[in-house]
Amino acid sequence: MKKNLLFIFVVMLGVSGFAQICDPADYDWGSATFGVSPDPNEGESFEVGEVGMAYYDVIYVKCPAFAGDVLGPEHPMYALAATLPLDSVRLNSITLNNGLGDLSLSSIGLELTCNNNGDSPNPCMFYPSQSYCGDIAGTPTASGTWDVTINITVYFTFGSPQAIDYPLEGYTFTVDGGVGLNESTTVAFSVDQNSPNPANNQTTFNFNLANAEQVQLMMTNLIGERVISKKINGKKGNNAYVLDTSNIPNGIYLYSVESGNKKVTKRMVVQH
Repeated sequence: MKKNLLFIFVVMLGVSGFAQICDPADYDWGSATFGVSPDPNEGESFEVGEVGMAYYDVIYVKCPAFAGDVLGPEHPMYALAATLPLDSVRLNSITLNNGLGDLSLSSIGLELTCNNNGDSPNPCMFYPSQSYCGDIAGTPTASGTWDVTINITVYFTFGSPQAIDYPLEGYTFTVDGGVGLNESTTVAFSVDQNSPNPANNQTTFNFNLANAEQVQLMMTNLIGERVISKKINGKKGNNAYVLDTSNIPNGIYLYSVESGNKKVTKRMVVQH
């Protein structure tokens, strides 16, 4: 099992309140120190949904003890975080994408509920070496196969508290039958978290446009000083802009992508 796949499934436990149906004790992890079920590397999969039919599935998760097990060896912070104790992991957002735009799971009629055993008032805050579960339920309203992108924050301590915003990718979700949501609706303007984050020599900004147009990319430091300002000619649908960050000092920055009267601002880290 790839270690960094763990939280692809963890964060799919969802964001909709504290009502709980599943019980983490229903799954026996044996001697495993962390893991997830279903696990595609073991031939397991999520149930395939069908438009107009009630859907229900359960995810069981045992969280790891170390921050590096969340980030995975591909992450630029892995060497630092590999053996550092994990403080917690927080789910920030979940998006689905089939190449035509980002959607929330609620956009296709599904509700997702975290169960962290009441360990925190925020049911989507997860803690090391603990077992959790979550429900995926609802009635799908659109068909398709979507790539799943999970935006989480990993918390650990290295001299001082560290918070690493990290997008996770690599899993798909499928609903059969009916008309695909992106076949019948207009693609919305959206902006993903930059990747990689923290950035070393470069990072990529992914954004989605309803129509081909020019957008403004702005990056400032935390006291509002402008670091980057660029006009980008975007196309309808998915866009990716690669920024050279090799000459940008280490620190935390805010970046925004502006399309007409719409503007999305996010935070990023530069660490060489």
